Amino acid sequence: RPCDGDSAIPALPPILATPEMSEMPAGDRPGTLGIRFQRWVWTRRASSWDHDGAPGLERVVDAVIEAAGVRRGCVAVDLGCGTGQLSLPLARKGAHVMAVDVSQAMVDLLEEKAAASRVSGILGVVTPIETLSLPEQSADLVVSNYALHHLRDSDKVALVEAAASWLRP
Repeated sequence: RPCDGDSAIPALPPILATPEMSEMPAGDRPGTLGIRFQRWVWTRRASSWDHDGAPGLERVVDAVIEAAGVRRGCVAVDLGCGTGQLSLPLARKGAHVMAVDVSQAMVDLLEEKAAASRVSGILGVVTPIETLSLPEQSADLVVSNYALHHLRDSDKVALVEAAASWLRP
């Protein structure tokens, strides 16, 4: 549904910290290849992502932004934000964006791009998207592009169910 209202970014719960992968049994590791591996992959790709990213991404971003019906003051959560392909346009339209990614390097680049283009209203959060926990009805919009396919099917289901609970009616 379209965003509305003058909402604030929800406070981050303390459970966002995840145990070290070495302490987790292999069967308990979220994500297709494990969080540590995902973080390694996306940290390595961060510097080239904007240049060598996914073909057709611009059309996907345009379609998502148009469908979102973003209004000034809405709260948006961008799952797998990367370097900000969705987060930056959402913030430019006046949304308060919680930009979530497993890679610190991706979030750092997003924050650099936001500062360079004088875009405010973005909170970068480094955590695996499948472990993100937010209060119920704390967001107006949840978006993601090119991220969910990296998760195990069971993690996708759990994340989509959780994200639905974060949305305001």
